[in-house]
Amino acid sequence: MKKSKRNVEPAKKKSKMAAAAEAATRGGSKRKGGGLSSLLGKRRSATEASERIARVTQAESKSTNSSDNDDNSGPSGERQSTRLRAARSSRTQLKEKETQPTVASSRLSADNAGTGSSRSKRRRAVDNELLSMFNVSFLEDLLNNMMKHRDGWPFDRPITKSDAPDYFSIIERPMDLGTIRSSVLNMKYSCNQEVIDDIRLVFKNCWRYNKSDAEEYQCGVRLEKYFLKEAKKNGLIEPDEEPSAPELDAENQPLAKRARKTL
Repeated sequence: MKKSKRNVEPAKKKSKMAAAAEAATRGGSKRKGGGLSSLLGKRRSATEASERIARVTQAESKSTNSSDNDDNSGPSGERQSTRLRAARSSRTQLKEKETQPTVASSRLSADNAGTGSSRSKRRRAVDNELLSMFNVSFLEDLLNNMMKHRDGWPFDRPITKSDAPDYFSIIERPMDLGTIRSSVLNMKYSCNQEVIDDIRLVFKNCWRYNKSDAEEYQCGVRLEKYFLKEAKKNGLIEPDEEPSAPELDAENQPLAKRARKTL
């Protein structure tokens, strides 16, 4: 039986279409395979380039380290030793510079201390000299103690005419402890000796006006002993000075005719 042309031609067409499709698939697969291979090739080249770079950098670092080691540990080791010596010398110079100001300051302080001590000695010497000339504080204390003494009541204030009408006709220059103290406080004296002389004048007037058996006379004797003791203790008078009260017999009595409560 003969086949019709209609049935045969479609089969041929189908076979042609299948062959074209297979060719297309083969070409596509070839294209795909080529794209993958090119991509893989690029990646391989990139990795190889990075590896080369890493190798080069490692080689360079090794070369620099070896050069440094060669510099530091040269054939004679001179470079490293010279650097250490330079560093040590600079440190010692800095220490010397730091110590020099301290030494200079210590010398200056010692000099200042010496000058200060010499100045203080001079001041003390001047003060002692001034005190030996006029010691106001001691003289004031001495006069206050003499006035407060149990035997100081006849000599603590000036004598008036009501106390002794003939006193000023006998005593040329009256003097008392109260007047001397006010003169000391008002700086009317210029030295210690002037004050001592006026205190002695108080006792001299007492011996001249009063009898030896009068109470005022005996008070003067005891108070003079106290005055001499205190004045000798502080160097105001000579240590061998004796009391000035005279020893008189009955025929050579003082000129006073009666005892008084104040003198």
